[in-house]
Amino acid sequence: MKLNCIEIDYSRASLATGGEIAMKFRDTPSFLKRLINNGIRESFIVSTCNRFAIYFLAKDVRDIYHVIPELKLFAEFVQEFASSRAAIHNFLATAAGIKSRIIGEYEILGQIKKHYQIALKEQSLGQNLDMLIREGLSLGREVRRSTRISDHVTSYAALAFNLIKEKFNDLSDLSVLLIGTGKMSELVGNLLSTSKFREVLIASHQYERAISFAKRKGFAPVNMDDLEYLLPRVDVIVAGTHKEIDFPAPQPGGPSCLREQLVVNPKTTLIVDLGIPRNFNPEALNGGNVDHVDLDTLIDFRSKNIDLRKEEIPAVQACIERKLEFIIRSFMERKWSPVYKAYWNKLQGIKDKELDWLMPKLGDMDENQRRLIRKFSHKLIRQISSQPFRHMRKTAHVSHQPAITFDLIKKLHDFDDIRSQEILDLK
Repeated sequence: MKLNCIEIDYSRASLATGGEIAMKFRDTPSFLKRLINNGIRESFIVSTCNRFAIYFLAKDVRDIYHVIPELKLFAEFVQEFASSRAAIHNFLATAAGIKSRIIGEYEILGQIKKHYQIALKEQSLGQNLDMLIREGLSLGREVRRSTRISDHVTSYAALAFNLIKEKFNDLSDLSVLLIGTGKMSELVGNLLSTSKFREVLIASHQYERAISFAKRKGFAPVNMDDLEYLLPRVDVIVAGTHKEIDFPAPQPGGPSCLREQLVVNPKTTLIVDLGIPRNFNPEALNGGNVDHVDLDTLIDFRSKNIDLRKEEIPAVQACIERKLEFIIRSFMERKWSPVYKAYWNKLQGIKDKELDWLMPKLGDMDENQRRLIRKFSHKLIRQISSQPFRHMRKTAHVSHQPAITFDLIKKLHDFDDIRSQEILDLK
């Protein structure tokens, strides 16, 4: 029996195809039930906007197409991992974040945890996949602690927020204006709400949306018609609306468009323009010391940070290889689990029997003396068992020895009713 994996990810399928696949296989519990009902003893599904993967135990990776024939519709996008080692490595690389669209992103760990809970609820996991998932999550946390794979922010919202923190020493004295209530503003708003500003104002082309947004985030809603009067008051402006910002009609004899004569705070001011098209004209901003950053600049920052993350890949791969070898060893040694348990229980039984015979014959003893005798007897059987256990672990990794050693130990200790545990084909 092998651990297999089939996967469709962003590197093989377009966004449109990925969306179609996500919709087709969105009901993860029902597909896990189908796998269980068709004799797949262990299975785990990870389904995200960038990835759809099924890990499962079977003799042949193509067994999955008999159970889920819908996969054939997307056969040209499917990557097959037809050996246990390859499937394990793929899962570890995914959890470590080096197979994500954005190298080192955290979201994949949360997605794996979510699907792990689904699989537990549907009882589709066995001891092999359960161990792999837990070790993968452990690896994911380890590489994000021990390497810089998740350093250097890559989201535009986080980049915008970092610019504010880098430019101003004291956030508590800042007035921030956030323009727009879409997805980008939502992400920026989440970050702004984590810090104490003097005030955060939110403006939208639809005032009702600004009111709703402000209520959720603890901000103050403002009307777009008031921006002409608000701009000189605020220290930081983050704009992410999909429309150009409309201002009142120009006065007679003035410039043809007030967008060309915007006046901002004469103090040190930062404007982050996330709009497409641009919400502000950078050549027309009047103020004492205005730093203007638009999406093109953030794209450059993001690209440089992604390159810095990529430099961490060799260190992450070293962590993956160590974890892979640990899991392989653990799977191989699992064959001996029933023998370990039976051998240890037999020694414990002998110890308990002899102590039951000895203790009454030693006469009156205090509790400390009894504790020392019990501790000594426990240490004794640990010493007796250490060499046999080492030998079992060692021979578990040599293909021509385990069966011979297993049978010998069974005969020596009268374990005729003990059966070796089936392990994965780990070639």
